[in-house]
Amino acid sequence: GYLVPFFEGEHWIREAYWTLAVECQWYLVMGLLYPFFFSKKKVYRIISYLFILIPCYFVNQYLFQYFPILLMGSLLCSYVTQTIEREEYITISILYLVYIFCMNGILVSIASIMIVPMLLFFADYNNKALNFIGNMSYSIYLMHSITGTALVNYFSHFVIDPIQKIGVVESLDHAHVAD
Repeated sequence: GYLVPFFEGEHWIREAYWTLAVECQWYLVMGLLYPFFFSKKKVYRIISYLFILIPCYFVNQYLFQYFPILLMGSLLCSYVTQTIEREEYITISILYLVYIFCMNGILVSIASIMIVPMLLFFADYNNKALNFIGNMSYSIYLMHSITGTALVNYFSHFVIDPIQKIGVVESLDHAHVAD
């Protein structure tokens, strides 16, 4: 599953699983870059920042498409743990945001910016209902296509009006496309 992007003609079991490949690639690459990215020596950090952006510009698929977005959190971690100073944090964040804007557009850029205050201000937020959903989220993620199709099929038996039937078919189609 995680290596599908590297083999021609291979297909995902479920289309949404491409995100698992990105996650797997993230952990492999960050494992290699971690000593440089979080180094106390500024020159190593600068090299790692650039090393990350160069392949992203040329490949722009899977991990490389999302790497600068994911790194916004790692940059924040470096700043909060005082591995980097404010100027470096702001400069690299702006560099990554410009890259994110150019490659992914304004909406992804805004989402990338909004992650920072969410991480800072809601890190200790605790809510029983949200914790329950969070604990279930991976299972829901893996099963959403199957359960969504089953629910649409079940509720389609209660629909009599032709317009409502079209809505059920459209719901099923959207569930398939989202997957």
